[in-house]
Amino acid sequence: MKVAVDILKPHIQSSLYTLRALKEVNDYVFQFGLLNRVSSFFDQPLRNPELAKRYQKDLLNEVWKTIKWDRDNIIKGIYPASVIKHRSLWQKTQGMVKILMDYPQVISRRKKNQTLIQKESSDQFPDYFTRAFHFQSDGYLSKKSAELYEQQVDILFTGLSDIMRRSFFPFLARSLPRDRHLNILEMACGTGRGTEMLREVFPNASFTLNDLSPHYLEYAKDKFKDLNGFKYINGEADKLNSLEDKSFDVTFHIYLFHEIPQETRIAVLEEQIRLTKDDGFIIICDSLQTRDRPEWKEVLEDFPKRYHEPFYRNFLEDDFKPMASELGLTLVHEQKVLLTKCLIFKK
Repeated sequence: MKVAVDILKPHIQSSLYTLRALKEVNDYVFQFGLLNRVSSFFDQPLRNPELAKRYQKDLLNEVWKTIKWDRDNIIKGIYPASVIKHRSLWQKTQGMVKILMDYPQVISRRKKNQTLIQKESSDQFPDYFTRAFHFQSDGYLSKKSAELYEQQVDILFTGLSDIMRRSFFPFLARSLPRDRHLNILEMACGTGRGTEMLREVFPNASFTLNDLSPHYLEYAKDKFKDLNGFKYINGEADKLNSLEDKSFDVTFHIYLFHEIPQETRIAVLEEQIRLTKDDGFIIICDSLQTRDRPEWKEVLEDFPKRYHEPFYRNFLEDDFKPMASELGLTLVHEQKVLLTKCLIFKK
């Protein structure tokens, strides 16, 4: 009997994971559809209907591959199932109500192409940051924005955003001892979602979280308030002067580069190099670029047409491998998961 259970256990786990993942996708497909209907009523659809129809089969195949990739990593024990941080139906419903209440303002900004927001202080933030990214209320500069952000991203990526954020987890899990005390820095952490999941892989690690938005950093602080081993730094990711050289085993950021100017990307990478130990890992996790999937060029280029992403077009053509090589880095791993690409370097 025990032998039979042992044989069946992986298959049961696989089926349960798949069913739950598909339910998650279905929940967010429904929410995206609802927002798209509202947006389309005001002639502001969230996607190009023609492109959506043309690429639907290809994208659905990639969705399935993404679910299978994550499922296999968990079943094989590459990273634990506790990395999964799904919201309850009640939490999703509450979040959706808040998003819908805010949505008239989003539609208004989209129609008017209102891309700038009022600075909280004349010298507190760089110009590139004082924007209504994605046309969301207050850009990244309010508590309300921080509270809505994670679900907004899940709606945009139909519940698969966390899996894409995990694109570098397998490499790190294989490369670093899980019981070792590591120092890990997440730059531009936002609400801390990346760290929240990575901590499940490295429970003994100490984490330093940085973000330019005091509101998002406060949200992350509240998330980890009952845990030890966390530090927080408010400020620009390329100017972390309070941190010592070569003090981190891993430095990473998720979806930062496509939201900052090219010169700032270089400065951030230089700061990662300064802060990372000689045997540590430097990680860039961001959107696919045109060279990664030339056949998806239209899909990628449609994104900044629907959402305010002023630096995304330049990002699509920017090549980080030569940039990293010129700065003395060696690419040790590259991973693509759905619409996300992860580059991992060593000095």
